[in-house]
Amino acid sequence: MLLKAITANVWEAHDKLKMPGGVILPLRMLVVRLGSGELLIWSAVRMDSALVAEINALGKVAFVFAPNLFHHLFVKDALSYFPDARLYGCPGFTEKRTDLPWAGVVSATENPWPDDFDAFALEGCPKMNEIVLLHRSSRSLFVCDLVFNIHQAENAMSTFLFKYVSQALGGLKASRLVGWLAVSDARAYARSVQRVLDADFDRVIVAHGEVVERDAKPQMREACASVVGVS
Repeated sequence: MLLKAITANVWEAHDKLKMPGGVILPLRMLVVRLGSGELLIWSAVRMDSALVAEINALGKVAFVFAPNLFHHLFVKDALSYFPDARLYGCPGFTEKRTDLPWAGVVSATENPWPDDFDAFALEGCPKMNEIVLLHRSSRSLFVCDLVFNIHQAENAMSTFLFKYVSQALGGLKASRLVGWLAVSDARAYARSVQRVLDADFDRVIVAHGEVVERDAKPQMREACASVVGVS
């Protein structure tokens, strides 16, 4: 099986992205069965016919969601497999990827799935514009680049980047590299991260690394301490 259940109505599939310099970044895609019975794909990865068959066995894919401006490489492929799916993204995608048929934008005030998710916008980082989703029924946060949870890097170059540059190796951690590259208004970013930390969750499902299965809130608070502590 290429799909693995994380919790009720949430499945994961994995991929790896080869980056410049030989760095390998682990990727996670989620497939969520909504209350309507339709499926949502979160942060698409590369797919093949076997994975698509497993997804189709779960139900009809009605939505594809690109949660931040860095997570778009495999959206077009996902739509080729699921041409009837409606594509949603974080703010800025309709300008960044004009080649894609966007159905709408997800923000803190524009949420296409209000019965299933709470949506939190990470403000002050226009290069990323991440939307964190809280899957209410499972009390799970879906997070792309706010935090990483990589315990073991793939090779020496990956270790160097994650441990010494981004300082995001060895547990649930906020990447220093994201702060350098994406955050332009530290106070606004800190306020929006605090709103995420105040949400009702007990599990964190990250795009990069391992799932935090329980007692995730104190681990998130520790991981984001340097972020929300910005004055």
